[in-house]
Amino acid sequence: MSTDSEKRQHDLEAELAVLQARLRVLVDGSPLGIFFDDASDKCVFVNRTFCEMMGLSEEEALGDGWARTVHPQDLPRLLGERAGAVTGGAPLFRAEYRYVRPDGRVGWVEEQTRPVHGPDDNLLGYVGTLAEISGRKEKEALRERHSEALEERVRERTAELVAQTERLAEMNAALKVLLRQREED
Repeated sequence: MSTDSEKRQHDLEAELAVLQARLRVLVDGSPLGIFFDDASDKCVFVNRTFCEMMGLSEEEALGDGWARTVHPQDLPRLLGERAGAVTGGAPLFRAEYRYVRPDGRVGWVEEQTRPVHGPDDNLLGYVGTLAEISGRKEKEALRERHSEALEERVRERTAELVAQTERLAEMNAALKVLLRQREED
């Protein structure tokens, strides 16, 4: 009988190992950075994409290590918005912010995080994703620069047209005076 239970135990462990391997392939193969923070908001898991994106090892990213990569100008806002989402019980937190890799490269990510609750509705932690959006942000900045340049050209051209209109109005008034004088003569 113990051999049957030992075999069953062995089969279950083998099945669990296969499932864990599949899950790891899915998580590490994701184009998104994936992380899990515990209920105290400490990072306890990151996938390979997260590490590659941020330029950190798994060990460096865990705990509060990930926060070292958030751009210093964005970190206070991000932490405040996250805290507000947690205290407000938001079902989804979303933010865009810059990161600075240890090699100095600056990029943009979009974070989406959801709370994870256990069967008894107790908070287990937060699962989140990071999507690399640097390319999109560069295009938005370029579009903004082009828009500002176009608006400046419109302002300049409008000023030129106003000046020309005023000159034409002055010339028209002067011409009317000359024509009136000529008629009187």
